[in-house]
Amino acid sequence: MICGGTFPTFPPLIFPDGSLSSIVKRLKKILKWLGGGLLGLAMLGFALLQASEWLVPYYWGNVPLKTKMVYLKQHKKDFDTFFIGSSRVYRQINPATFDSITGRKSFNLGFAGIYVPEALAFLENFLQDDLTPGTTVFFELQSPKQIPPPEKLYVKHYYFLNPGTWFFVRDYFTELGQEHFIPNYRAAAWRRFFKVGLLKNMLKYSESDLIGNGPPKLLGPAGNGYFSLDDEMALGSPNKKKKLEKRSQQEGKEAYLAQISGDLLREKNDSDPEDYPHTYLNKMLDLIRLAEEQQVKLIFLYPPRMVRHTSLAAKIPPANCLSLNHPADFPELYAPENYFDQSHFNRRGAEVFTKLVAKGYLEGE
Repeated sequence: MICGGTFPTFPPLIFPDGSLSSIVKRLKKILKWLGGGLLGLAMLGFALLQASEWLVPYYWGNVPLKTKMVYLKQHKKDFDTFFIGSSRVYRQINPATFDSITGRKSFNLGFAGIYVPEALAFLENFLQDDLTPGTTVFFELQSPKQIPPPEKLYVKHYYFLNPGTWFFVRDYFTELGQEHFIPNYRAAAWRRFFKVGLLKNMLKYSESDLIGNGPPKLLGPAGNGYFSLDDEMALGSPNKKKKLEKRSQQEGKEAYLAQISGDLLREKNDSDPEDYPHTYLNKMLDLIRLAEEQQVKLIFLYPPRMVRHTSLAAKIPPANCLSLNHPADFPELYAPENYFDQSHFNRRGAEVFTKLVAKGYLEGE
């Protein structure tokens, strides 16, 4: 009773029977619905994140390589031979010289500062990129190295690090007992998987600035992808010229080449023919099979001054390997007068090297 009256009777709150159990059941249904919706949204977002890879080509994160590939899109059918590798390809194989000896039409796809996993990922995609049957692809053999830690990563360091490439890197370093290299690659692989630091660049990717403008400077004076250090020193900016002049006058070139030659001679005499990374060999054999499926001939080029994995070349089928690294067989490739700096041939050395590549190619035909 309130002031002689009674409390009004209110209808049940929210639910017809007003029971606590009914309220709990309804709340559970709502939470389940919300949870399913959020999970669905998360799954959709993740799917879209992975689908973003379809927005860009496989070479998108390497600007020099992108420049060459955009040019090549318009001229791919003009060539039947390609050279893929680091600056030791870019600066050292002259397609004009190679073509004059072999009768082929070649293009230099080398690019400076490439990591081996990136080069292998690029090669795997390139072999499936609508090449004309009968095409030949040379690929420079290198040994995989460390990449920067997560806080120092740039796009070029990990844009290519798909699951297959990551597993190759992990197994390679594990086999060699170099597990301390793996954490940086693992961190980079996760960043690539979730597109950390990549998505913005992927969404704004464009090739329009490179199409229809003629051969860019990166392709060298002849427009065939070869750019010797001598030519860049002559044609580059004053600042670039100054830097290259300093490199060309580096001291210790003779001593370094003598040391490498000695190391390779000892390696040939003392190395175990079965001491090679099986992970790397299996990867190469897989790539050879892939090339054959595309009616493409893949040749692994064993370059001068590569000391590691010298036993590996003997395990590659002879038709798919050209080894030019041993000083006893190719002393001219270790002559100081043929070098621009400790690591690269000058224009004269590049001619010597290219002629040996052409000779090796013809002998293997």
